[in-house]
Amino acid sequence: MYGLFLSVLAFVLRICCWLMGDCELRTKIIMTVLFVLMQGLVFISGWLLLAALVPYCAFPWWLTFGGPR
Repeated sequence: MYGLFLSVLAFVLRICCWLMGDCELRTKIIMTVLFVLMQGLVFISGWLLLAALVPYCAFPWWLTFGGPR
């Protein structure tokens, strides 16, 4: 349940970062590729995906809403 919530949250943050984020295109592409590759962790362990998504969600949030202006 938490993994699904964090996956949806990370996806929404990806969309917000692409639309409103004040960062370079290269950073957006790297973060998107990292997100897609990270979804493969569900085949190894759901807990591993959960542990990887928690810090991952913080970074796009910081880039979009909390970064230096």
